[in-house]
Amino acid sequence: MTDVLDLEVSTPSDCEIRIARTFDAPRELRFDAFTRPEFLSRWMWGPDDWPIVVCEIDVRVGGALRYVWRHADKGDMAMSGAFRVVERPARLVHSELFDDDWTGGETVVTTTFAERGAGAEVVMTLRYASKQARDAVLASGMTDGLSQCYARLDGLLAAQGRDLRLTREFDAPRELVWEAWSKPEHIRRWFCPDAFTIPECRIDFRPGGVSEVCMRAPDGSDHWSKGRYLEIDPPRRIVTVGAVAGADGLAMFEARTTVTFEALGAKTVVEVHQAYALFDLRAAAALGGAPIGWGQTLDKLEALLPELEAGR
Repeated sequence: MTDVLDLEVSTPSDCEIRIARTFDAPRELRFDAFTRPEFLSRWMWGPDDWPIVVCEIDVRVGGALRYVWRHADKGDMAMSGAFRVVERPARLVHSELFDDDWTGGETVVTTTFAERGAGAEVVMTLRYASKQARDAVLASGMTDGLSQCYARLDGLLAAQGRDLRLTREFDAPRELVWEAWSKPEHIRRWFCPDAFTIPECRIDFRPGGVSEVCMRAPDGSDHWSKGRYLEIDPPRRIVTVGAVAGADGLAMFEARTTVTFEALGAKTVVEVHQAYALFDLRAAAALGGAPIGWGQTLDKLEALLPELEAGR
Protein backbone atom coordinates (compact mmCIF):
# COMPACT_ATOMS: atom_id res chain seq x y z
CA MET A 1 0.00 0.00 0.00
CA THR A 2 1.22 3.50 -0.81
CA ASP A 3 0.11 6.99 0.18
CA VAL A 4 -0.58 9.46 -2.63
CA LEU A 5 -0.90 12.75 -0.79
CA ASP A 6 -3.99 12.04 1.33
CA LEU A 7 -5.05 8.79 -0.39
CA GLU A 8 -4.34 5.20 0.60
CA VAL A 9 -3.73 3.32 -2.64
CA SER A 10 -3.29 -0.44 -2.93
CA THR A 11 -3.61 -3.18 -5.56
CA PRO A 12 -5.57 -6.06 -3.99
CA SER A 13 -5.44 -8.13 -7.21
CA ASP A 14 -3.83 -7.99 -10.65
CA CYS A 15 -6.80 -6.12 -12.08
CA GLU A 16 -7.80 -3.88 -9.16
CA ILE A 17 -6.94 -0.57 -7.56
CA ARG A 18 -8.25 0.22 -4.09
CA ILE A 19 -8.34 3.88 -3.02
CA ALA A 20 -9.35 4.93 0.49
CA ARG A 21 -9.85 8.41 1.87
CA THR A 22 -11.30 9.70 5.16
CA PHE A 23 -13.75 12.61 5.13
CA ASP A 24 -14.98 14.58 8.12
CA ALA A 25 -18.64 14.35 7.20
CA PRO A 26 -21.65 12.16 8.05
CA ARG A 27 -22.30 9.08 5.95
CA GLU A 28 -25.50 10.39 4.32
CA LEU A 29 -23.75 13.58 3.25
CA ARG A 30 -20.80 11.65 1.79
CA PHE A 31 -23.22 9.48 -0.17
CA ASP A 32 -25.03 12.56 -1.50
CA ALA A 33 -21.72 14.09 -2.59
CA PHE A 34 -21.08 11.03 -4.79
CA THR A 35 -24.59 10.70 -6.21
CA ARG A 36 -26.09 14.16 -6.73
CA PRO A 37 -25.05 16.04 -9.88
CA GLU A 38 -25.25 19.37 -8.03
CA PHE A 39 -22.42 18.13 -5.80
CA LEU A 40 -20.44 16.10 -8.35
CA SER A 41 -20.23 18.93 -10.85
CA ARG A 42 -18.49 21.06 -8.21
CA TRP A 43 -15.65 18.69 -7.32
CA MET A 44 -15.20 15.79 -9.74
CA TRP A 45 -12.32 16.89 -11.93
CA GLY A 46 -8.57 16.80 -11.45
CA PRO A 47 -6.40 19.62 -12.81
CA ASP A 48 -8.11 23.00 -13.05
CA ASP A 49 -7.78 23.01 -16.84
CA TRP A 50 -9.99 19.89 -17.15
CA PRO A 51 -13.37 21.10 -15.78
CA ILE A 52 -16.41 18.85 -15.95
CA VAL A 53 -18.95 20.18 -18.47
CA VAL A 54 -21.49 17.33 -18.51
CA CYS A 55 -22.58 15.58 -15.32
CA GLU A 56 -25.65 13.38 -15.77
CA ILE A 57 -26.44 10.70 -13.23
CA ASP A 58 -29.53 8.56 -12.60
CA VAL A 59 -28.89 6.83 -9.28
CA ARG A 60 -30.96 3.66 -9.45
CA VAL A 61 -30.21 0.12 -10.53
CA GLY A 62 -29.90 0.26 -14.30
CA GLY A 63 -29.68 4.06 -14.26
CA ALA A 64 -27.13 5.66 -16.57
CA LEU A 65 -24.30 8.09 -15.92
CA ARG A 66 -22.44 10.36 -18.31
CA TYR A 67 -19.45 12.59 -17.57
CA VAL A 68 -17.54 14.87 -19.95
CA TRP A 69 -14.41 16.81 -19.04
CA ARG A 70 -13.12 19.53 -21.41
CA HIS A 71 -9.65 20.95 -22.03
CA ALA A 72 -9.27 24.17 -24.01
CA ASP A 73 -6.57 22.66 -26.26
CA LYS A 74 -6.99 18.88 -25.94
CA GLY A 75 -10.74 18.68 -26.37
CA ASP A 76 -13.15 16.41 -24.52
CA MET A 77 -12.63 13.29 -22.43
CA ALA A 78 -15.90 11.45 -21.79
CA MET A 79 -17.19 8.31 -20.13
CA SER A 80 -20.52 6.55 -19.73
CA GLY A 81 -21.74 3.81 -17.44
CA ALA A 82 -24.62 2.35 -15.50
CA PHE A 83 -25.45 1.54 -11.88
CA ARG A 84 -25.56 -2.11 -10.85
CA VAL A 85 -26.04 -1.75 -7.09
CA VAL A 86 -27.47 1.20 -5.14
CA GLU A 87 -27.62 0.70 -1.37
CA ARG A 88 -28.09 4.09 0.23
CA PRO A 89 -26.03 5.20 2.11
CA ALA A 90 -23.60 2.27 2.25
CA ARG A 91 -22.58 1.11 -1.22
CA LEU A 92 -22.59 1.85 -4.94
CA VAL A 93 -21.50 -0.35 -7.83
CA HIS A 94 -21.36 1.07 -11.33
CA SER A 95 -19.65 0.48 -14.66
CA GLU A 96 -17.48 2.97 -16.55
CA LEU A 97 -16.30 3.03 -20.16
CA PHE A 98 -14.37 5.89 -21.76
CA ASP A 99 -15.53 6.94 -25.21
CA ASP A 100 -12.06 6.31 -26.61
CA ASP A 101 -11.73 3.13 -24.45
CA TRP A 102 -8.08 3.67 -23.58
CA THR A 103 -8.40 1.17 -20.69
CA GLY A 104 -9.28 -1.68 -23.04
CA GLY A 105 -12.79 -2.41 -21.82
CA GLU A 106 -15.31 -1.71 -19.10
CA THR A 107 -14.28 -0.84 -15.55
CA VAL A 108 -16.45 -1.82 -12.57
CA VAL A 109 -16.27 0.58 -9.62
CA THR A 110 -17.44 -0.34 -6.10
CA THR A 111 -17.68 2.54 -3.64
CA THR A 112 -18.40 2.00 0.06
CA PHE A 113 -19.18 4.56 2.72
CA ALA A 114 -18.12 3.48 6.21
CA GLU A 115 -20.20 4.44 9.23
CA ARG A 116 -17.98 5.55 12.09
CA GLY A 117 -19.16 8.76 13.69
CA ALA A 118 -19.05 12.04 11.82
CA GLY A 119 -15.98 11.21 9.74
CA ALA A 120 -15.10 7.93 8.06
CA GLU A 121 -13.61 6.32 5.00
CA VAL A 122 -14.86 6.29 1.47
CA VAL A 123 -13.31 3.28 -0.28
CA MET A 124 -13.34 3.00 -4.06
CA THR A 125 -12.31 -0.29 -5.67
CA LEU A 126 -11.83 -0.22 -9.44
CA ARG A 127 -11.68 -3.52 -11.36
CA TYR A 128 -10.20 -3.25 -14.86
CA ALA A 129 -10.39 -5.62 -17.81
CA SER A 130 -6.72 -6.58 -17.50
CA LYS A 131 -3.53 -6.07 -15.51
CA GLN A 132 -2.16 -4.01 -18.39
CA ALA A 133 -5.14 -1.67 -18.17
CA ARG A 134 -4.76 -1.31 -14.40
CA ASP A 135 -1.04 -0.56 -14.70
CA ALA A 136 -1.70 2.02 -17.43
CA VAL A 137 -4.17 3.80 -15.17
CA LEU A 138 -1.70 3.86 -12.28
CA ALA A 139 0.97 5.30 -14.59
CA SER A 140 -1.42 7.96 -15.94
CA GLY A 141 -1.46 10.06 -12.77
CA MET A 142 -5.07 9.20 -12.04
CA THR A 143 -4.49 9.09 -8.29
CA ASP A 144 -2.98 12.59 -8.33
CA GLY A 145 -6.05 13.86 -10.14
CA LEU A 146 -8.37 12.09 -7.69
CA SER A 147 -6.48 13.67 -4.79
CA GLN A 148 -7.22 17.10 -6.27
CA CYS A 149 -10.90 16.12 -6.67
CA TYR A 150 -11.10 15.05 -3.04
CA ALA A 151 -9.45 18.26 -1.85
CA ARG A 152 -12.31 20.19 -3.48
CA LEU A 153 -14.81 17.81 -1.94
CA ASP A 154 -13.25 18.40 1.50
CA GLY A 155 -13.96 22.11 1.21
CA LEU A 156 -17.50 21.49 0.02
CA LEU A 157 -18.27 19.10 2.87
CA ALA A 158 -16.78 21.45 5.45
CA ALA A 159 -19.18 24.18 4.32
CA GLN A 160 -22.28 22.10 5.07
CA GLY A 161 -24.34 22.10 8.25
CA ARG A 162 -25.50 25.70 8.03
CA ASP A 163 -29.02 26.70 8.93
CA LEU A 164 -31.03 29.81 9.67
CA ARG A 165 -33.80 30.48 12.20
CA LEU A 166 -35.69 33.71 12.57
CA THR A 167 -38.97 34.86 14.06
CA ARG A 168 -41.09 37.86 13.14
CA GLU A 169 -44.35 39.13 14.63
CA PHE A 170 -46.81 40.76 12.21
CA ASP A 171 -49.68 43.03 13.17
CA ALA A 172 -52.11 41.12 10.94
CA PRO A 173 -54.36 38.08 11.32
CA ARG A 174 -52.93 34.67 10.52
CA GLU A 175 -55.24 34.08 7.53
CA LEU A 176 -53.99 37.27 5.87
CA VAL A 177 -50.31 36.45 6.41
CA TRP A 178 -50.98 32.96 5.05
CA GLU A 179 -52.62 34.47 1.97
CA ALA A 180 -49.62 36.73 1.36
CA TRP A 181 -47.32 33.69 1.57
CA SER A 182 -49.36 31.48 -0.75
CA LYS A 183 -50.62 33.60 -3.68
CA PRO A 184 -48.21 34.43 -6.52
CA GLU A 185 -49.68 37.91 -7.09
CA HIS A 186 -48.72 38.75 -3.50
CA ILE A 187 -45.42 36.82 -3.38
CA ARG A 188 -43.96 38.71 -6.32
CA ARG A 189 -44.43 41.98 -4.41
CA TRP A 190 -42.36 41.08 -1.35
CA PHE A 191 -40.38 37.84 -1.66
CA CYS A 192 -36.91 39.32 -2.36
CA PRO A 193 -34.36 41.57 -0.62
CA ASP A 194 -34.09 45.31 -1.11
CA ALA A 195 -33.22 46.53 -4.63
CA PHE A 196 -34.24 43.16 -6.13
CA THR A 197 -37.40 42.69 -8.17
CA ILE A 198 -39.42 39.62 -9.18
CA PRO A 199 -40.24 39.73 -12.90
CA GLU A 200 -41.54 36.15 -12.96
CA CYS A 201 -43.33 34.13 -10.28
CA ARG A 202 -45.03 30.79 -10.92
CA ILE A 203 -46.60 29.03 -7.94
CA ASP A 204 -48.55 25.76 -7.87
CA PHE A 205 -49.58 25.90 -4.22
CA ARG A 206 -50.29 22.28 -3.31
CA PRO A 207 -48.24 19.38 -1.92
CA GLY A 208 -45.92 18.32 -4.74
CA GLY A 209 -46.56 21.58 -6.60
CA VAL A 210 -43.68 23.52 -8.12
CA SER A 211 -42.57 27.06 -7.35
CA GLU A 212 -40.36 29.13 -9.67
CA VAL A 213 -39.37 32.65 -8.63
CA CYS A 214 -36.97 34.83 -10.59
CA MET A 215 -35.19 37.45 -8.49
CA ARG A 216 -33.54 40.17 -10.57
CA ALA A 217 -30.52 41.88 -9.02
CA PRO A 218 -29.75 45.60 -9.41
CA ASP A 219 -27.11 44.72 -12.05
CA GLY A 220 -29.78 43.01 -14.16
CA SER A 221 -28.68 39.44 -13.48
CA ASP A 222 -31.41 36.90 -12.76
CA HIS A 223 -31.29 34.44 -9.87
CA TRP A 224 -33.88 31.69 -9.95
CA SER A 225 -35.29 30.00 -6.88
CA LYS A 226 -36.91 26.75 -8.01
CA GLY A 227 -38.45 24.18 -5.71
CA ARG A 228 -41.50 22.23 -4.71
CA TYR A 229 -43.93 22.11 -1.83
CA LEU A 230 -43.46 19.15 0.50
CA GLU A 231 -46.10 19.98 3.11
CA ILE A 232 -49.00 22.46 3.27
CA ASP A 233 -51.11 22.63 6.43
CA PRO A 234 -53.36 25.72 6.16
CA PRO A 235 -52.92 28.11 7.86
CA ARG A 236 -50.22 26.68 10.13
CA ARG A 237 -47.24 25.32 8.23
CA ILE A 238 -45.48 25.26 4.84
CA VAL A 239 -42.46 23.09 4.01
CA THR A 240 -40.57 23.50 0.74
CA VAL A 241 -37.33 22.31 -0.77
CA GLY A 242 -35.65 24.22 -3.55
CA ALA A 243 -32.40 25.33 -5.15
CA VAL A 244 -31.12 28.83 -5.80
CA ALA A 245 -29.06 29.31 -8.95
CA GLY A 246 -26.32 31.79 -9.63
CA ALA A 247 -26.18 34.07 -12.66
CA ASP A 248 -24.62 31.13 -14.61
CA GLY A 249 -27.79 29.09 -14.07
CA LEU A 250 -26.07 26.45 -11.93
CA ALA A 251 -27.48 25.59 -8.51
CA MET A 252 -25.40 27.21 -5.77
CA PHE A 253 -27.28 25.78 -2.80
CA GLU A 254 -30.43 23.96 -1.80
CA ALA A 255 -32.65 25.01 1.08
CA ARG A 256 -35.28 23.06 2.97
CA THR A 257 -37.55 25.75 4.38
CA THR A 258 -40.12 25.30 7.12
CA VAL A 259 -42.43 28.24 7.84
CA THR A 260 -44.89 28.15 10.73
CA PHE A 261 -47.71 30.62 11.41
CA GLU A 262 -48.94 31.03 14.99
CA ALA A 263 -51.99 33.14 15.82
CA LEU A 264 -51.43 35.56 18.69
CA GLY A 265 -54.75 37.29 19.06
CA ALA A 266 -55.10 39.54 16.04
CA LYS A 267 -51.39 39.21 15.32
CA THR A 268 -49.30 36.45 13.75
CA VAL A 269 -45.91 35.05 14.73
CA VAL A 270 -44.00 33.60 11.79
CA GLU A 271 -40.98 31.36 12.30
CA VAL A 272 -38.68 30.50 9.39
CA HIS A 273 -36.18 27.65 9.53
CA GLN A 274 -33.88 26.97 6.60
CA ALA A 275 -31.40 24.08 6.39
CA TYR A 276 -28.89 24.39 3.55
CA ALA A 277 -26.92 22.07 1.29
CA LEU A 278 -24.13 23.98 -0.45
CA PHE A 279 -23.06 22.99 -3.97
CA ASP A 280 -20.74 25.93 -4.58
CA LEU A 281 -18.30 27.33 -2.02
CA ARG A 282 -19.15 30.85 -3.23
CA ALA A 283 -22.59 30.27 -1.74
CA ALA A 284 -21.07 30.25 1.75
CA ALA A 285 -20.41 33.98 1.47
CA ALA A 286 -23.87 34.59 0.05
CA LEU A 287 -25.52 32.67 2.89
CA GLY A 288 -23.58 34.75 5.37
CA GLY A 289 -25.89 37.58 4.36
CA ALA A 290 -29.06 35.48 4.55
CA PRO A 291 -30.28 36.97 7.85
CA ILE A 292 -30.02 40.47 6.38
CA GLY A 293 -31.73 39.41 3.17
CA TRP A 294 -34.54 37.69 5.03
CA GLY A 295 -34.92 40.72 7.29
CA GLN A 296 -35.36 43.02 4.28
CA THR A 297 -37.76 40.54 2.68
CA LEU A 298 -39.95 40.33 5.77
CA ASP A 299 -39.87 44.12 6.04
CA LYS A 300 -41.47 44.21 2.58
CA LEU A 301 -44.12 41.75 3.69
CA GLU A 302 -44.83 43.83 6.78
CA ALA A 303 -45.31 46.94 4.62
CA LEU A 304 -47.62 45.07 2.21
CA LEU A 305 -49.98 43.55 4.79
CA PRO A 306 -51.93 46.78 5.63
CA GLU A 307 -52.64 47.26 1.93
CA LEU A 308 -53.89 43.69 1.62
CA GLU A 309 -56.03 44.14 4.76
CA ALA A 310 -57.58 47.33 3.34
CA GLY A 311 -58.46 45.57 0.11
CA ARG A 312 -60.28 42.64 1.73
